[in-house]
Amino acid sequence: MFGQIKLIKKYILLIVISFFFLPESFSQNTISFSAKIDSTKIIIGDQIKLTLTAKISGKQSVIFPPILDTITDKVEIVENLGIDTVYAENGYQILHQKYLITSFDSGIYVFRPFKIFFQEGNNKDSAFSKELYLQVFTVPIDTTKQAICDIKQQIETPFTLEEFIKRFYHLIIFAVVVILLGLLGWYLYRKYKKKEPIIKLPVKPKEAPHIVALRDLERIKAEKLWQKNMVKEYHSQLTEVLRVYIEGRFSINAMEQTTDEILQAFSNSALLDQRSHEVLRQILTIADFVKFAKAEPLPDENDLSLKNAFYFIDNTLMKVSLNIEKEENNDMNKN
Repeated sequence: MFGQIKLIKKYILLIVISFFFLPESFSQNTISFSAKIDSTKIIIGDQIKLTLTAKISGKQSVIFPPILDTITDKVEIVENLGIDTVYAENGYQILHQKYLITSFDSGIYVFRPFKIFFQEGNNKDSAFSKELYLQVFTVPIDTTKQAICDIKQQIETPFTLEEFIKRFYHLIIFAVVVILLGLLGWYLYRKYKKKEPIIKLPVKPKEAPHIVALRDLERIKAEKLWQKNMVKEYHSQLTEVLRVYIEGRFSINAMEQTTDEILQAFSNSALLDQRSHEVLRQILTIADFVKFAKAEPLPDENDLSLKNAFYFIDNTLMKVSLNIEKEENNDMNKN
């Protein structure tokens, strides 16, 4: 007897413990779902609202049925008006999913129950709405107020220019294209016979190399780069100005040559005097130290490079001008 009582107590304890581990279920009292339409009778083409309404607690979420284009074969979705949410008492939410619907065929249509899904935590449930009925009527025609008449004859109107263009615009475009191509061919033939260029573009006179170089040096001087700790940029711009000037003035490919190659090119010619050669060496050498050895020149050395650049351009400009004058004088003496 005592053993049976002990066994019964054990079963009761297991049943009580199992209730604590059962998943929490939905309380159907907290969930409601319904569907309605503004009117159950419409004329073909009229638009009415379909509203799906769900009432849930604050801990629950809801998924409305996906409705894309049609509800039935003859009832169409005009527009999805979205979801309106109303917060009620006791933490409840009332969600209204609205659609604008219409139909273009007369008849009686049945909307099957809509299915909605609820979720609270890991628990899911669903609910169904009631069936809806929609009756669509055609537009009534009152034959007593409108007499049936014979078909009227066509009214002949004069043929306007606008109608002519609309009817024959393909031929008009073709004719215009043929005329334009003919004029273009005649123009090209004349230019070819006269051996003239087809289009004469205005040629902008090229600035002298020393004008461009002096303007760039003045800009570098005004920017005060080395004073702003932009020493590498300062010397790179100085050497670039000189290399461009050397290419334009002496036809030496300075932009593609190293410092030694540039100096060697001048050493093999009589284009520079000793002073100009040394000035150029100072500028290019300091720039190489800054670029490759990451040297930090003294302020006086930075300033000297700019002054030497002005000197180099002024001095070589004067020498070239004198050489041109000498060549012109020699030509005059020969004649």
